[in-house]
Amino acid sequence: GVTGATGAAGVTGATGPLEYRNAIINGNFDVWQRGTSFSNPASGSYVADRWLVSHNGSGATRTISRQTFPLGQTDVPGEPAYLLRWSQSVAGSGATLNELSQRIEDVRTFAGETVTLSFYAKASASVTLPSIGLAQVFGTGGSPSSTVLYNQANVNLTTAWQKITFTTALSGLSGKTLGTDGNHYLSVVIRMPLNATFTIDIAPRVQLEAGPVATPFERRPIGTELALCQRYYQIIDGFFAGYTTTGVTNSYRVPFRVLMRDTPSVTVSGQTNTNCTGSTLELTGTGHCRFVCVGSSPGGFVGAAVGYFSAEL
Repeated sequence: GVTGATGAAGVTGATGPLEYRNAIINGNFDVWQRGTSFSNPASGSYVADRWLVSHNGSGATRTISRQTFPLGQTDVPGEPAYLLRWSQSVAGSGATLNELSQRIEDVRTFAGETVTLSFYAKASASVTLPSIGLAQVFGTGGSPSSTVLYNQANVNLTTAWQKITFTTALSGLSGKTLGTDGNHYLSVVIRMPLNATFTIDIAPRVQLEAGPVATPFERRPIGTELALCQRYYQIIDGFFAGYTTTGVTNSYRVPFRVLMRDTPSVTVSGQTNTNCTGSTLELTGTGHCRFVCVGSSPGGFVGAAVGYFSAEL
């Protein structure tokens, strides 16, 4: 990245990067490709792009939603547009897991370095987060090493916005073993109260960076942030037209908006066609898929499909 000649102490050193120092993607909560409100999302669901909800137990009612910041507020710097709200209106019981996390691709990220996590948060009433922290996860398949956790316990929130920071030294990876499935990662974890009712707001400006201090939030252009998100999840609305012949298979190449992390899974909706016995979206790699139609009669062909492609960790 770009480097400064002198730099401000604690912000950018003489050789410190001025850009791409934040390992968090969508730390400003600007990108919500899947929707902006999620009622009782299943454990393992994504809400705002790159942000994962995990929970267990039973009987809880939770809603995760995008909320708008009032213009001109000064409690959180930088005039952010949105925040993420976790509202749990029914406590439920038996939960030992209730968390918001982001999985940062490659467990090598910051390995052996001191890092600082920072974000702003508040609650509708004073509440204690069980912990915030990081996890080095070595993936699945084969015999990967066990997860290594780094936690700061009992983080107190009030009704006023406050900046939360957590600094820790991550272990190096000597002697560790990666899984064979290529899905290892460094996770940022914000653990929510267990078996309780609460409303907690997590403000934009979530940042994880190398070094012992929290520097000002790195704001990337929205187009760049969207492209970073689309490496893991993207929506393609395809429309195809041409001519077909009975019994002939027609294949239309559909490029992804950006190269995806891995060959994605796909959910298809809105699929229509004419002069075909059927059509499908075939996965062909990280760069594109194919819309395939088998002709049922000669003549003009029109096909359409919306594909929801996921290559999350």
